[in-house]
Amino acid sequence: MMYNKGANMHCLLKRISYKFRHNEAIPLIKIYIELMKRIVQ
Repeated sequence: MMYNKGANMHCLLKRISYKFRHNEAIPLIKIYIELMKRIVQ
């Protein structure tokens, strides 16, 4: 389960990075990292 969640998040990050310019994607990536930390804990 945890591996699948991580893979799904990775796919979302890829989609976000493709949709937005690099500078716009950075804050979103930080938000997703925080979400991942909360999910793991």
